[in-house]
Amino acid sequence: MDELIFCLKAVRKGAPNTFISVPIPYRYSNISHPKHCKKYISFFEDSLKALEKFKEDIDSGQFPRENNSFEIDEEELNLFKDKLSELSQK
Repeated sequence: MDELIFCLKAVRKGAPNTFISVPIPYRYSNISHPKHCKKYISFFEDSLKALEKFKEDIDSGQFPRENNSFEIDEEELNLFKDKLSELSQK
């Protein structure tokens, strides 16, 4: 599986060839990450776990709750729906 690795150029104080720290995306297939990179998390696996937990919370009714929601006036909602309908017809 492809792995997306974000590397940040880091510079030691007093080192020659100073670089600006910028996130650089690297994409590799079936090889280890570059020497100048360090893996801090498994983004794909961690994201998948978070989405699975989210689904569990939805299915069990733990989320969203009233304190995670807001009310909208029905008239305002209808205006919003009308505008969406107008935009979708363009």
